[in-house]
Amino acid sequence: MGLKTLGPVSANFILTLYEKNKIIFTPKDVIEITGLRDKYLYRFIQQLIERELILRLKPGKYFVISQEIGKQSNL
Repeated sequence: MGLKTLGPVSANFILTLYEKNKIIFTPKDVIEITGLRDKYLYRFIQQLIERELILRLKPGKYFVISQEIGKQSNL
């Protein structure tokens, strides 16, 4: 897998979660950090899933994938 780059909103979101030591989050957290709403909120989450930056644990709960773990699992 190649190098993953993030846009400013995604980068700020992931960085804020790491700073808060929060690896499990909800759509409410996304709204609080990014200000995104409605269809933009869920499209943002879907893009993070597609880029393998987060996992959906169950409806409304998501997990931030550690990029160090992701690199090692491909060895």
